[in-house]
Amino acid sequence: SISAALLGTRACIVIHHTDCGLFGRSDEELRQRVAEVAGTRATFGFLPFADLEQSVRDDVAALRASPYFPPEYEVLGFTYDVRTGRLHPVEE
Repeated sequence: SISAALLGTRACIVIHHTDCGLFGRSDEELRQRVAEVAGTRATFGFLPFADLEQSVRDDVAALRASPYFPPEYEVLGFTYDVRTGRLHPVEE
């Protein structure tokens, strides 16, 4: 990543939040909704998910596997509860 290569960062944090509009929806449903509102269909995927913690794990794993970060680069995952304002660590 640019931050690791140019700025020397050694970690990043993935945070997904509760009550997300992508939770439990299908990609087609989201594309249809955008078409209704914007008047045109989205040509990209929205990456909806059915399990909040698993979606964090998936993103953490993808970042850790990325060739753009040094091997020792730390990637941490959390969920954010929008009702309580609390962060909860997501274990692997």
